[in-house]
Amino acid sequence: MFFLFFETFYQKNDSMEKEKTPPYFDIVTHWMLKNAFKWRFCILLACGFATVLCVKNLVESGSSLLQALEATAYCGAIISMIYVVITFEYNQHSELSKSLKKTYKLTYKKCSIYSLPEFSKNRHEMQTFFDSHKQALDNGNLNDVYTEFNKIGNLQAKLATQDVLNYLEDISIGVRRGILDENLTKELFLTLFITYYNKLHKFIEHHRKEKNSLQIWAEFTTLAEKWKQA
Repeated sequence: MFFLFFETFYQKNDSMEKEKTPPYFDIVTHWMLKNAFKWRFCILLACGFATVLCVKNLVESGSSLLQALEATAYCGAIISMIYVVITFEYNQHSELSKSLKKTYKLTYKKCSIYSLPEFSKNRHEMQTFFDSHKQALDNGNLNDVYTEFNKIGNLQAKLATQDVLNYLEDISIGVRRGILDENLTKELFLTLFITYYNKLHKFIEHHRKEKNSLQIWAEFTTLAEKWKQA
C-alpha cells in the first residue's frame, strides 16, 4: 500500500505545483511496480513456501493441527492481499502513466499550432504592426497606438493580434485547468510568453480599460507573470 499512498500524495502535491513531467521517483516507482507485477507469481510462490515452512515448524514444535491450519489460513489471507495490492497498484500506476502520456500528446499538439503556416502569417502581421509602433509604445503613447490599431486599414493586423493572443489565452487556460502539461508547455513556450508579455502587456492593459474588462487575456498575462518571476 506504500506505493498507492505515495502516488496519491505525489498527485496532490503535483496538482498544487501545476502538472510536472514525471520525476525520477515516478520512473523508479513504475519500474518497481512493473517488475513486481511481472514476477508476482514468483513472489506468491515464495510466500507460499514461507507458509509451508511456518506450518512445518509449528507441527514440529508440538502445536496442534488446528493451530497449524489457523496459521495456514492467516498466511493464505496475507498472500491473497499481497496479490491484490500488487495488481491494484500496478493497474493504478499504469492508468496514471497513460493519462500523463495523453496529456503530453495533447499539449504538444496544441503547442504545435503555433508553427502552422496560417498562424505564422498572423504572427507576422502582428509583429509588423507593433514593430512599426515600437517607439510610441516605449514612450507610453498608448492612445495613439490604440487609435491606429482600430483603423480599418489595420484590420488585418488587429485580427491577427486577436488570434495570436486568443491562442495564448487558450494555452494558459489549459495549463491552469490541468488539461495541458505546464512543464512541457513552459519548455516550449517560456521565451515566447515572456517576449510577448514584455512587448504587449501595456497595450493589453490599455485595451482592457477601453473595453472596461480586466478579464481580457488575463490568463495569458497571469501565466506569463508567473513564469517570469520563477
